[in-house]
Amino acid sequence: MAPITGYITKVNVKPGSYVNKDDILFEIMTQEIYVLKNKDSFVQNYQPTTVLSPVTGIINRLDVVKSPVFVDKNSSLCSIVDINDLQVETNVPFE
Repeated sequence: MAPITGYITKVNVKPGSYVNKDDILFEIMTQEIYVLKNKDSFVQNYQPTTVLSPVTGIINRLDVVKSPVFVDKNSSLCSIVDINDLQVETNVPFE
């Protein structure tokens, strides 16, 4: 989920990517900083907010595929499958 309202300025993953806990998935700038980034020297040194992976797993769904794109706070950015909790069920025919 997006921790702030703003512009996604960098997408570091794609569907199927393997990520570790605390890997940087996205970078977000507030709307004000994004608009002023080329006009104000203070803003040029601003570090974007990073969105970190909460678990080790695989990117199952990516809701933001390009940048820049505007997102609201708490917007879904992606879905990660925690491979440590993955269960597989299968039926095997018996003859």
